[in-house]
Amino acid sequence: MRATNGRKWNVLVAAVVLAAAGCTGDSLDDGDSADVVLEVFSIPQIPPITTAVSGAGCTFIVTSVNVTLRNQATNDVVASPFGDIRLETVTLSYDWFTLPATPTRTLSIGGTIPVGGSGSVSFPPILLQDLSTGYAGATASVDMLFRGRTVAGQDVQASARGSALSVSSCACPDDDADGLCNNIDSCPGCNNVACTGSGWCAVVGNTCSNPNPTCP
Repeated sequence: MRATNGRKWNVLVAAVVLAAAGCTGDSLDDGDSADVVLEVFSIPQIPPITTAVSGAGCTFIVTSVNVTLRNQATNDVVASPFGDIRLETVTLSYDWFTLPATPTRTLSIGGTIPVGGSGSVSFPPILLQDLSTGYAGATASVDMLFRGRTVAGQDVQASARGSALSVSSCACPDDDADGLCNNIDSCPGCNNVACTGSGWCAVVGNTCSNPNPTCP
């Protein structure tokens, strides 16, 4: 599933599809007394965030990532339907290393994984609204925390840490890193987004309000 952004984005609805077991990935259960354990079974490489040049400047294209989760029983007594896990949310946190942090986001996911079964859940690895040209060409480390609840009412969770999320470089020159290519930026010498409201980047007659505009 793909979404494009010109300062707009489509809500991506996560879906769970029962799947065969794949390669084992890192997992962490919640350590409580639940009769089942939610495990992260497989995380493929997160699809890179690609970029394109449009009339609005640099456009980001986000492709959903598919993660396989597994429901493991902790005893021989638990069975469907009471041990089945209903998936609820995934929380995504980011480390961009030398760049400012983007917000931690919690997304709704859905579907039920039966005892002893597995399922694939799909969701965007980052929201388009959290990207700007300052992140073009950068890579983040993404931590994922999945939460669910059994039909019997027991909370379960599983986490995976350190998945790489890369962003392609923006093809158009954008000297002030405000998401507008130089050729369509009415104020190419100042960051229109960062300076909005300061008066330094106001545009009058398609020119900057200051002959050498900088943020105060």
